[in-house]
Amino acid sequence: MMPMAAIVTFSLYSSRREEEITKILWTDLDVAGRRVLVRDMKDPEAKDGNGVWCELPEEALRVALAQPRNHAEIFPYNHRTVSANMTRACAILNIPDLHFHDLRRAFRACSR
Repeated sequence: MMPMAAIVTFSLYSSRREEEITKILWTDLDVAGRRVLVRDMKDPEAKDGNGVWCELPEEALRVALAQPRNHAEIFPYNHRTVSANMTRACAILNIPDLHFHDLRRAFRACSR
């Protein structure tokens, strides 16, 4: 079962896209530095090789460290499935027009 609450919480606090989240490897996590390597970060000018170290707020780090270490990835799920699960959950909860990507905007707005 996909831990959607953990994925959503990680996204809210880290301000990362679902595809970025599902690509993060355990070896990309720098616990001491409280940061994570985001591979192929979206960039309008370059599509691949955009590895960027990003600071992780305490809550995002806590969520990451709480995940089982059964796979190379911290969140070993297909990003499209994450998005589809978000859409289904919103439909069940009768939350209209909320998408996974909106979480990034919410964090940015609240963190300013």
